[in-house]
Amino acid sequence: MKRAGSIGSSASGSGNIKAMLVLIVAVAIIGSFVIEYAVHLFANNYEIEWIAIHADGDSTNYAQEIATAMRKTHRESERQMNKAFKVASDERW
Repeated sequence: MKRAGSIGSSASGSGNIKAMLVLIVAVAIIGSFVIEYAVHLFANNYEIEWIAIHADGDSTNYAQEIATAMRKTHRESERQMNKAFKVASDERW
């Protein structure tokens, strides 16, 4: 008889968990609608524009600069790792 009671209680516990998950998902969806509405109101009340970083007409491509810097960093990192690997592989076991 104890087993039957424990099975029944775990089944009702599972129902509580499902109800809680449904509630969490519903709150998340409603919350996302509320936030989207607030952003829409903000955008209507305030003019939002993208401005250029340099007003002097400099047409530097910032994405390209970032990519170049990342490549340089990556190359330097590879060189350091290659040196460490060479030192480790040259040592005798």
